[in-house]
Amino acid sequence: MESRIDLTLQALRQILQTHYIEKDATELYHSLTRAVQEPKETPIQFLMRAMDLRQQIALASERVKSGLKYSSELIQNQFLQSVMTGLYDDTIRTDIKPYLQNPKVTDEVHLEKMTAAYRLEMERRNKL
Repeated sequence: MESRIDLTLQALRQILQTHYIEKDATELYHSLTRAVQEPKETPIQFLMRAMDLRQQIALASERVKSGLKYSSELIQNQFLQSVMTGLYDDTIRTDIKPYLQNPKVTDEVHLEKMTAAYRLEMERRNKL
């Protein structure tokens, strides 16, 4: 790449995407729809992973010049649905369900409520 004088930013981006086999918006969206909490993953880690996927979808969708673009509302609604259905623990899901049903709730509130629900569930388990 150093020898190419006429290398544009767009050409560099294409080379890097090809080299790193970057997923497109559709593949990322599909990953979000299938997202579930892994066995050794805390609910907070799962939420952060889903947030990251949501952001990757938005960025990939913005870069697309032609083809399928995902709206921010669609991505947000799928994110909330994936978190709701992908959580392993029913008690935590029940505790944060009201916040996951409202697409206008911020990420900070989701993290705060998820952390509180997770701590409460850990306290319940320790008592048993």
